Amino acid sequence: MRIPAFALTLALALPGAAGAAPVVIDFNTATPGGRLSAPYAEDGYTLTLLYGHYDIWSSGGSGNSRYLGVDAAPGETFSQVRLAGGVFDLTALTAIYASEFDRVSVQSSAGGLVSLTTAGVHAFSGPAWSNLTWITLGSSATIGGPGFDTIVLNTVPLPAAAWLFGGALAAVGVLRRRPNARGLGTCRATSP
Repeated sequence: MRIPAFALTLALALPGAAGAAPVVIDFNTATPGGRLSAPYAEDGYTLTLLYGHYDIWSSGGSGNSRYLGVDAAPGETFSQVRLAGGVFDLTALTAIYASEFDRVSVQSSAGGLVSLTTAGVHAFSGPAWSNLTWITLGSSATIGGPGFDTIVLNTVPLPAAAWLFGGALAAVGVLRRRPNARGLGTCRATSP
């Protein structure tokens, strides 16, 4: 039996998508600076300013650890950034500065909204943090407010519908050929 080229291509492409590795946005390739507004891209995702400003700070020491600072400068009431790129699940993020955490929020495109109250690693799960197209990090904390590092995302593989569609296409191809192989599916007119 000959397998159509499109079915073989689909069958070979889909398993690779299911094993997608986590993506870690760690800001270590960012140039440090304060009161930034330009978009920042890392690992296929883009951080875009929505309100106010953001900062990229270096933690100092011998390491190359940088982090995202989101706070409201004098004259600003709120700062907010959006991280977007493809479809993903938010798995975790690390909040690294505890000042004024009562005014820090994480929001998702699926309706998730949480206020962070402590520094440390925060885990996210459930439908409000899955199949996202964006997350926002916002703060009304004043200068010296919160920092974020190691935002962990999982890219979302192709949905199960793609598997079903590929299987249905292959089945149609097999069924279409089966009657012809036995000589049952043809009708030939003969002249008298």
